[in-house]
Amino acid sequence: MSLTRKVDMLRVVVGEISEGSTGKSSLSKDDVIDILADQFGNEDASREQLKYWVVSNNFRLMDVYVSLNSLGVNHWKKGETRSGNKPIIVDQNVHEVAKPFGRYGEAPLFMVIDGQNRVVAARKKGMRTKLKAYVGDRIYGKMQDAMRDAERIFSDVDATIDEFMKKDLPGITFGKLKGFVERGLMSKEELDDIRNEWRKKRGLEPK
Repeated sequence: MSLTRKVDMLRVVVGEISEGSTGKSSLSKDDVIDILADQFGNEDASREQLKYWVVSNNFRLMDVYVSLNSLGVNHWKKGETRSGNKPIIVDQNVHEVAKPFGRYGEAPLFMVIDGQNRVVAARKKGMRTKLKAYVGDRIYGKMQDAMRDAERIFSDVDATIDEFMKKDLPGITFGKLKGFVERGLMSKEELDDIRNEWRKKRGLEPK
């Protein structure tokens, strides 16, 4: 399933994807270590070595936007971005790795410790793609805050698109939409589609 953005008259309908079978509603620390032990490349790792990445004692299931700047991936391998149908696992990034994925060169607050390939693949489907995630108790509240912030930002994006579609001279509003592209909240292709829809409704040829 892919993200669908449809501009219909003055309304913008954005499809949100939430992928991942639920299974258990929570995992223990030992459950997570067992999962890490089954990862490719971890066959010879001891449980003590795997504990290095697991700082929470319990993990609860929730939906997570894959576009969060605070959501880090580190050891995914090029060419192995396979989609899956099980929840990812996220814990606190206490070791401050994956700095290239954070904002302004900072290490992201959250670290995907299982399912990094699925996150990379899901990000190609759109900024509003969600995955089911087991989130560690050390960061569960902060993840809820991050999701609320993301919802507010996406609401601002939708309101700006709606305003753009209403105006016959939307220069300033279009500049704000371009700002969303620069911030990674919208793709250039999405912006082009919205602009062409605006032109179409005014009898103009698309660019």
